[in-house]
Amino acid sequence: MQKRVKISIIILFTVLLCFNWTHPATAAAEKIKISVEAGFDGKVKSGEGFPLRVVAENSGGDFSGYLLVEFYPTYNAGGSVPVKIELPANSSKSFEVALPGVTEDYQSYNQNEPTIHLFKGDWRDGKAVPYKGDKTIKPKFIDIDDHIIGVLSEQYDRLKELRVLPKTQTQLVQMKEEHVPKHALSLETLDVLLIDKFAVSALSEEQQAAISEWIAGGGVFIAGGTPNASQFYGPLYSLLPLQTTNETKGDASFLNTNKDKDFPIKELQLFTGELEKDATVLAKSGETPAVVKKSYGQGIILQTAFSLGDEPLSSWSNYSDWFEQLLKHADISNITSGYYGSDMLDQLYWDFAEVNEYFPSSSFSIGQLIALLAGYIILVVPILYFILRKLDKREQAWWIIPSISILMAVVIFTIGAKDRLGNPQLNQMGFYIQDGQQLKGYQAATTLANNKGSYTVSYPKNEFTPVMSTMNSASVDPLRGAVMEKKAKRDSVVFPSIEYWSAKTVYGPAQHDSAGSYKSDLTFKNGVLTGTIENLYDYDFAELYLWTGNRQVKLGPVKKGETISVKAEVKSSFLTRPYSNGYGGSNQQGINEMKQERLFSAASNFLLDYYYKDNQPVLAGILTDSVIDIKMEDKEEKQHNLNLIIEKTEAKQEITGKFTLKNDHLNARFKIIEGQIHEDWYSTANNEALLEDGEYDYIYQLPADMIGKNYSINELKLVINSHGVNYSIYHQTKNEWIEIDLSKNNTFQLTEKDSIDEYISDKGEVMIKFNKNTNGDPYTQLPNITIKGELSP
Repeated sequence: MQKRVKISIIILFTVLLCFNWTHPATAAAEKIKISVEAGFDGKVKSGEGFPLRVVAENSGGDFSGYLLVEFYPTYNAGGSVPVKIELPANSSKSFEVALPGVTEDYQSYNQNEPTIHLFKGDWRDGKAVPYKGDKTIKPKFIDIDDHIIGVLSEQYDRLKELRVLPKTQTQLVQMKEEHVPKHALSLETLDVLLIDKFAVSALSEEQQAAISEWIAGGGVFIAGGTPNASQFYGPLYSLLPLQTTNETKGDASFLNTNKDKDFPIKELQLFTGELEKDATVLAKSGETPAVVKKSYGQGIILQTAFSLGDEPLSSWSNYSDWFEQLLKHADISNITSGYYGSDMLDQLYWDFAEVNEYFPSSSFSIGQLIALLAGYIILVVPILYFILRKLDKREQAWWIIPSISILMAVVIFTIGAKDRLGNPQLNQMGFYIQDGQQLKGYQAATTLANNKGSYTVSYPKNEFTPVMSTMNSASVDPLRGAVMEKKAKRDSVVFPSIEYWSAKTVYGPAQHDSAGSYKSDLTFKNGVLTGTIENLYDYDFAELYLWTGNRQVKLGPVKKGETISVKAEVKSSFLTRPYSNGYGGSNQQGINEMKQERLFSAASNFLLDYYYKDNQPVLAGILTDSVIDIKMEDKEEKQHNLNLIIEKTEAKQEITGKFTLKNDHLNARFKIIEGQIHEDWYSTANNEALLEDGEYDYIYQLPADMIGKNYSINELKLVINSHGVNYSIYHQTKNEWIEIDLSKNNTFQLTEKDSIDEYISDKGEVMIKFNKNTNGDPYTQLPNITIKGELSP
């Protein structure tokens, strides 16, 4: 009886304790309401950066804690961002969060699981509390083929003619001052930013800096003309190619690109001034520049000397046609800007980051294991038998044999696991291209835990924009993933809970300020490269290569400040633009050899096609130092680094005699007349592309060292296997396109009697036109070209 009474008292006490403590805490927490709005007008592009506006309302007492907001730019990559929440009683606050992207394919999106989590106090303590409002991000996803034009203008309604373009899928988004993001990453959803009659100077310094950084990272910026431009554009004014200081009236006929007889606009108000030396004039009103273009970093700035929203231009019925032509100068149909993108991130992981998860380890060969087994058998059976027999202690075998077995097992385990029993390990791989005074590229960092617990990897602010690979994770718990923290000097990735001997990988775009370079004086003659190379970088390179075509020619190691002499045989007729045939590898490859092969392949796929269009070789250096200072906090980790730095170079090519040029000797590029390029591999041996139905000019360019030289061409042959595409070749002298007849084994051939030189421009260009109609099938096999001729001394 007394036992029952005691049990009843314990149960009652427990129930009262729950009511006194648990319920009030829950009730208080539920007085927090969270509302979120994603992207621009609630729209985002799958896998691309966007702003998330968060409104937190508190109808209870003081609250201090964190929101943890998950992002997932691809099904196999993600992380979360912490947002500090300080809410006094009965108050509300708004926050802006820059997220690297979300996708409809992610498992949480379809399972409707929460991706926004509220924590009372520090999120590291894991004290999640309930709240009212939005538990997930539910944006409207924009079609990946649509081009998003953000507009900052006090005359937005006057730009209505630009909302639908004749041949380009676009969406116009009105941006208000308070919604201009403070982070460049948040602007990645935009393909174009148009500013016209808007006071940029009224934006905060953070907003202006975000726009500038976004342009430099590959954005397209269109600036309309305005009086007092220096005041209106603020700090962005210094970036503009036309520094306007005067006003005048000018002839508007340059707008009439369609040669309409009833063109209604006679003149425009023009703003004129000094033109930068690097600017390109795209259109003139008489002798006055009316439309100019300039490159800024990897981005493009288009500037008009007139307002884009003024009458009569804004009500002109063919305004959208002219504006579409303007956008072609930015080539937005083949734009590759943006930190992320689902396809890019997935490919980046498999082509590059995945191999960074291979750690060196001590292991036994088959021969060593056989020797150990043989030694064990010899020790245990005959030797032990005779020893025990001599000592008359054979009955002791029952504990001696198991003891020896256990001892040997411990020794084998210790030797095999010694690299993982000591300090944690950090693998780093990166590939970079020299661009001005910066190294730009991609970085991967993989931690290997030596015990269970929390690990933090830090890196300099604004040098690394990582996501975590979720390839080997089945959990959707944000505290078992990666939390991206922003701090004053060094940002960090926190892994709150890593299992014993587990690996975690983060990867993404990276950049690092660098004043270094390779200073070279090289000559290429009769297949031999000679000269000198000076290493002005602050790195020692374990190996320096000349990369031409698909060949990487070893030049030797070079320390910082050192100059090396070069004499190397290059099995090629010309030094040309580099590319990679991908990576193969074999079971006999070591880890470093495999990683190095991946670095070259990834650099070709993710850097060269984007940053480098010249038909010249590059110098490529392998280093075992870190480029970005990535390290574990509060731990003495063992680092393994392997990085690649590539830089454009020139070599005097003293070439004479007969030559044969094929695809890998020629620089090739598309010019879009109508349609869109989804993907292309025309700079590699694959020679394929994914193209929408439409019209394209495909331009081959002879090696730069042939231009201006005395050469003759005696054969030009094209082998074309694509179906549903009509081809023409441009006759430079006749200024007309000549249809290509492929009835002879899909081959088109010109010989000396056809005056081949008349098909090649002064710039060494051969132009082929594609008219593609394959009922939506994008795959296109590009022509295989052969050009034979002779170079005179």
